[in-house]
Amino acid sequence: MNIGDTIQLKALGSATKRTKNRIHNRGKSGFKVRKAPQRAKFTDNRGVEWIQLDAIDNDWSGWLPMDEIEVINEIKCQENVKSVSNALQSDSERVTL
Repeated sequence: MNIGDTIQLKALGSATKRTKNRIHNRGKSGFKVRKAPQRAKFTDNRGVEWIQLDAIDNDWSGWLPMDEIEVINEIKCQENVKSVSNALQSDSERVTL
């Protein structure tokens, strides 16, 4: 997952009610990744990585814990795809020279 990617999530069975509710109520059309998974600096972060997301079809923005979610669909941001494609092309050019 990279910043700008669009993802659809599923809450794991062990997820908290908060996580399940956010995904059910705010994520029907998916989420856009605002910040990649990282250790959050807020209190009660439980020592796990969290991801900051923006809902696609409403104004919700917030953090979800990575250990409570499963990505069921991911659409790469075109800017990220171009960067990877350019890097691969550069690598292949270096190999063929």
